[in-house]
Amino acid sequence: MTDALAYARDHADAFVEQLTDWLRIPSVSTDPAHAGDTRRAAEWLAADLRRIGMATVEILETGTPDAPGHPVVFAEHVASPDAPTVLVYGHYDVQPPDPLDLWTSPPFEPVVVDGDLVARGSSDDKGQALMHVKAAEAYLAGGGGLPVNLKLLIEGEEESGSVHLVPFIEAHRERLAADVVLISDTALFAPGVPGHPVVFAEHHAGDGLPTVLVYGHYDVQPPDPLDLWTSPPFEPVVVDGDLVARGSSDDKGQAL
Repeated sequence: MTDALAYARDHADAFVEQLTDWLRIPSVSTDPAHAGDTRRAAEWLAADLRRIGMATVEILETGTPDAPGHPVVFAEHVASPDAPTVLVYGHYDVQPPDPLDLWTSPPFEPVVVDGDLVARGSSDDKGQALMHVKAAEAYLAGGGGLPVNLKLLIEGEEESGSVHLVPFIEAHRERLAADVVLISDTALFAPGVPGHPVVFAEHHAGDGLPTVLVYGHYDVQPPDPLDLWTSPPFEPVVVDGDLVARGSSDDKGQAL
């Protein structure tokens, strides 16, 4: 871990330069005029994954010959048969840059503003996707190898509805099998304030049985105004048979 972190710090400037190169490719998946650019973005990523030493790297087609979609970049590296497997999801396509008059610099010519790399796709989702690629590089090149088995599924149609993602997953279910799925396409509300993760669990009871999806949430509302509470909101107490605390009925109680 220490060696991997040292490698990442030593190569941070190079990582930013690589991201800058990727951001220059206008991979707008919703615009047929940029179909070639979208494929070029996939090829750029696949080339970098091969360069860092991922054992398997493929550009896999989606759609049909008559109605092709944008390809998926798939990569895999097995650290050990006994290690857990992590599947990372992300996307390399970007939203259209319109309206152009709201940009203070060309959207596909990255610039640094107050320490932030500004360009279309820098935070949705090329920056996050490449972060995981660079973490893998740090382990492979400087950390003695990956601590887990790693798979990456980086699609090119998220901004156009991921229309081919479900059939792609169904067709490659075994190759995509993993112990943990990590979604890199998430929000960063402010520097040092990331979005909160989604917890997903599944249990297969048997063939032929219906599947039930249960939704809940583990976040709670602020306890303000505090003067309306008769006990501290995060120190649960039983009152007339009810467990009283912030979140007991919305939604931790129901979820649990």
